[in-house]
Amino acid sequence: MVRIAICDDTPEALAAAARAVEGALPSPGQIRSFAAPGDLLDAVRQGWEPEIALLDIRMERMDGIGLARELTVLCPGCRIIFMTDYLGYAMDVYEVRHSYFVVKSQLEQRIGSALRSAMEERPRDPRLSFRENGEIRLVSIGSVLYMERRLRKTLIYCSDGCHETSAHATDILGRAAEDGMFCQCHQSFWVNLSRVSALAEDHFRMDDGSRVPVSRSYRKAAKERLFQALHRELNQNADAAQEAGQVF
Repeated sequence: MVRIAICDDTPEALAAAARAVEGALPSPGQIRSFAAPGDLLDAVRQGWEPEIALLDIRMERMDGIGLARELTVLCPGCRIIFMTDYLGYAMDVYEVRHSYFVVKSQLEQRIGSALRSAMEERPRDPRLSFRENGEIRLVSIGSVLYMERRLRKTLIYCSDGCHETSAHATDILGRAAEDGMFCQCHQSFWVNLSRVSALAEDHFRMDDGSRVPVSRSYRKAAKERLFQALHRELNQNADAAQEAGQVF
C-alpha cells in the first residue's frame, strides 16, 4: 500500500487534491492530508514515511520548495510532485529534486500519470538488518548516514537516531557495499554516499550537517567512490528523464 502525503494550506484545494489522488490510484493507498508544512514534517519526525508527497508550492509559512528540501532530508526515498496555480513557479522547482510539476487546473487529467511514474521511480526500499537488544532490526538504507565501529560495537547513525549492535559494519552492509552505496573512509567509519553533501580534505559533510572523518590512507579511494556514485546517479537521472519526461 503506497503512502502518499498531500500538503496545501487552502482547504478546498487540499480536499480536491485528495479526491483526485484517491480516484487516480490504481490500487488502495494510505493518503494523509496536511494543511500546513509543519504538520507534515512533524508526522515524518514521528516515524511516518511517505513514499510520494504532493506539495503546493505557494504556502504561507513555508513554500513547497523549502518543504521538499526538508522532507527529502528526513525521508530520502520520498518522491516529490509539485502542484501550483502559477506557471511562473515552473523554473523555481528545479532548486530541489522532484519528480513532476503539475498545474492545479489540470490536476485531474495529469495526476494519474504523475502518480504512476512516481510509483515506478520509488526505490524498492532496500533495508539493512542487524540484531539490537535481542531483536532483529530493519532500517531503510536511505535513512542511514554513516556507521562507526567503536570498540566491539557498531553505531548506525540514521536520520531518526542511532542504533547499536555487536555485528560488524562489513557484515551488516553486505551487498550495499558491493553495489557502491557505502564506502569505508576511515578504519572505523563507513559512509552512505547518497547522503554526502560535501567532501573536504579530512572529512565528509553529510546532508544533516554532521561530519565523518576521512583518513589519509582511505582518502583517494573514498574520493573515487564518491565520484563514481555521482556519475552513476547522473546517468540514472538522465535515463529516467529521457524515458519519462516532465509532466505539465
